[in-house]
Amino acid sequence: MMKKTLRNLTLSFCAFALASCTDYRTSSNSWWFRYHPEENEAVYVEIQDGVTANADAAETLRRLSAGWRRYPPEGGFLTIDLEVEPDWGELAPRDQEKIEHLKELFQGLQREVEVVEAGVFRVGEDGLGFFRVTHIKDLSLALDGLNTFCNTAFSEEWRDGIEIDAEHFEIGSETEARWMQRVNSNEPWLTREGSALVLDLPMTESEAAGLLREIIEEGGKGSTDTWYMKALDQIRIADGSLRLTFAPAGNRFQSLDAGGSDSQSKDHAALFEALKADPGFADFDRAKALERVK
Repeated sequence: MMKKTLRNLTLSFCAFALASCTDYRTSSNSWWFRYHPEENEAVYVEIQDGVTANADAAETLRRLSAGWRRYPPEGGFLTIDLEVEPDWGELAPRDQEKIEHLKELFQGLQREVEVVEAGVFRVGEDGLGFFRVTHIKDLSLALDGLNTFCNTAFSEEWRDGIEIDAEHFEIGSETEARWMQRVNSNEPWLTREGSALVLDLPMTESEAAGLLREIIEEGGKGSTDTWYMKALDQIRIADGSLRLTFAPAGNRFQSLDAGGSDSQSKDHAALFEALKADPGFADFDRAKALERVK
């Protein structure tokens, strides 16, 4: 759906590492992203409740508790792992100058993205949760990396043409050409203007209207409380593009996805015991963690 496409184009990191499944599942995932324009930094808090899997997932959760910078923590089809430098030879750009620029950005993210706290905690008698607090010390660098890595991923994904998974929205050849020009020239999609974040999508006016209609129709199905709809402050169609301005209250985005299963894996008890022994359960204070993003 278009809301998924929009979500992937905004604050989700683009992936270099692909995996077919997650290492564990959860009953709910919550996250808060609080950015500070004046200091050019941000804090990202993730809380997962109802973590369940077999004992094989213990090693993953141990590494995450020790500060593994994999996003999302459970892995999945689209992930980024800041601990492992990508195989640059597999990426679409073949000229050395572009590859060197990607390397510099990735290594910059490795320097500027820091896990300051993480751990596994107990939920009730035998339930498990995971939390992580990430400090982004240079927000401008993170946005630069996001745009560049997105353009790199898009150039590979769109090599044989652009396809949008939406029920009522399609892009024509003119908009497709504009998007490919954006990708090939490595121009940004997401920028910061003052305290607002702006998503700029080059397209014709009629197709911009169609995209907005799709977003509104999705909102009519009960998704108006999604994190991006709550933060949407301004819509502008002009100069050959659709500009969506996000200005959330307090410069804070937040999301809660509680659509997971509450049932535990049949081997959950073994996972619980393994984590109880190593690394042990953190003394997690939910309210204190959220103080970081107020």
